[in-house]
Amino acid sequence: MQSTPLRIGLDARVGPTLRRPTFVAETATGERRELHQPSWVRIQGILWVGVVF
Repeated sequence: MQSTPLRIGLDARVGPTLRRPTFVAETATGERRELHQPSWVRIQGILWVGVVF
């Protein structure tokens, strides 16, 4: 029986957020309330698993 080699990897990236849209809700009375605005820094990570043959 032959074993199959597995590979596990992690990719992490950090960088600035170029577009920062503001998410706003407007009430029935016309009042606007800010709900969320993305931060200046973005962190992204990917975990992957692969089989090498």
